[in-house]
Amino acid sequence: MSFKALGIGLPKTGTTTLCKAFREAGYIALHHSAGYRLPPAGALMMHAWKEGLSIGHYLEGVEIVTQLDSAGKHEHAWPQFDFLFLIAFLDQYPDAYLILHTRKQEQTVPSLKRWGLLGHRVVKVTPGIDHNSTDLDIGAWMASYYMAVQMIIPEERLIRIKIEEDARSVLSQAFGRDFPWWGVANAYKD
Repeated sequence: MSFKALGIGLPKTGTTTLCKAFREAGYIALHHSAGYRLPPAGALMMHAWKEGLSIGHYLEGVEIVTQLDSAGKHEHAWPQFDFLFLIAFLDQYPDAYLILHTRKQEQTVPSLKRWGLLGHRVVKVTPGIDHNSTDLDIGAWMASYYMAVQMIIPEERLIRIKIEEDARSVLSQAFGRDFPWWGVANAYKD
């Protein structure tokens, strides 16, 4: 088996939902974690790449990773911001896609802020935003990232989905497979 896709959206844009949908469709998918006591999947992929190995070297059998970034206490990884890494992935896996999954800014920004301590770490370690960033700053940062992806990644290798609108049908068409489940896998609970 080899990689079919990487989710390159931002945190709180449906990464858990995307992972569940791929699993329900029969794919071997990781959300973020590569396993107990292992670095996050995105960090493992970056390590392999920097070591001159195939990007999926440490994730044998995995077909999809839906959240690349990590804002852990000790190790931070933002592979989706490294366009050389993304191009290398596409070169190594010529049949794979990058999935740019987006969610409305007015839902994403508050969701990031509700993310407790992890939300504070995300803002603290994310390239391009800091603890002084306003909601408008974070929204502009998101929009500039989405624009850069669409300018740099070849259109035929990029799947763009809006999580709350057309994701299920776009995925089914792109992968030629029915996606029997679609919903919200990580809903905020008051």
